[in-house]
Formats: sequence, C-alpha cells, structure tokens
Amino acid sequence: MCKKVLLLILSIITVSNAVTTNKDLELLDGKGIILNDPSNVFSTKIISPSNLNNNITLTLPSTMPLNGQILVVDSNAKLSWVDNNTTTSNKITKIDKFILDGDKIKLSLVGDGEVDKVIDLSSIQTFLKSSDIVDTLNSTSKNKSLSANQGKVLKSLVDALNSAIIKNKEALETQVSATATLTVAHTTNLNNPHNVTKAQLKLEKVDNTSDTDKPIS
Repeated sequence: MCKKVLLLILSIITVSNAVTTNKDLELLDGKGIILNDPSNVFSTKIISPSNLNNNITLTLPSTMPLNGQILVVDSNAKLSWVDNNTTTSNKITKIDKFILDGDKIKLSLVGDGEVDKVIDLSSIQTFLKSSDIVDTLNSTSKNKSLSANQGKVLKSLVDALNSAIIKNKEALETQVSATATLTVAHTTNLNNPHNVTKAQLKLEKVDNTSDTDKPIS
C-alpha cells in the first residue's frame, strides 16, 4: 500500500532537477517514461510492449555514434552503433523468426533493429492462377504455362520414342548382320547355288570338256 501511495505522489510531482537513485526505477501498469523537448511542446514516450512473455534488458551503447551511424540491436538486446552503409560481410543476415500466416510471410533478421517484416504473397498467387495453366498438349495459347501433368505426359512420349528407337536399332543391327553373313556365304559358294544352265547362258552347244580332252582336227 505504501509503495502505491509513493508512486501516486511521484506521478503528480513535477521534477525540475536531476533525480539520482541507486535502485531500479519501476513503472507499473504499463506506464512509460515521457521525454519532453526543451519547449515542452513535443515529447517522446518510452513504454513496454503489452505482449511480453519474458523480461528484456536493453543495454545501451558504450560509445557515442559517428556521423551517419544507426542504432541496431542484436539477439542479446545489446544496442550498438553501425555505419548505415555497412558492407555485406558485416551485416547480420541470420533469420530470427519465420512465420507463414495464410498468404503472408512474417520474418525478422537478427540484429537489424527493425520490426517484423511482412511479405504479401497474394499478388504471387494471383499471378499463378489455375486458369493460367494449360492441362492439354493441344492448346495454341502463347502466354500460359503447361501443367506438371502434361510434363509427365511429354516425358512418357519421349521415353516411348527412345524405347522404340533402341528396339528398332537392335532389330536393324541384327538384320544387317544376318544379311552380311548371307552375302559372304553366297559370294564364296562355287557350287552354282542358283542352278544356272548352259542354255540360260546360250552355251548349250559348247563341249563341256577340258582342252586336253578335246579332239584335234
């Protein structure tokens, strides 16, 4: 009870001088710290998020920033100053959180000091509508994609063609080999395989004897 009374008193007191304490300053019930500008017209308020599930301790940088530097926070809630044009090798690009929520992706990068980024996939889904996909090989459309099913059909046709080519090649090679064997056997056969007669060659009147056996006239 005394603590709440003290906080109530402090909440209505306007402090014009610096306040020092060797204890943590605790603000209850989601209250924040308001920092006014010198003219007390505008202010900056620092409050704690309403959906915290654990304690967070932010550690301020130990140095003053250089011109153009920005404030970033790492996975340990430690703040530091970095150049705004930090090279790729020095940038922290590790993904801290990746959530697929319907047609949106929510992600955050470790140490980039920014809130969760949201990527809307609805436009991509619109671009890839099912009506833009053709499921036939007879289409004459020039601006539609061919379905994966027709890709499977094409593969089957190509496989069948390759199989037929291989099969016909083997049959042709077998036929050529057999023909070559028959050709060699025929050309080396001296036993008149076609049974050609002397009459067919107009040689029926020629004496079929050797010259040494022919009579001398």
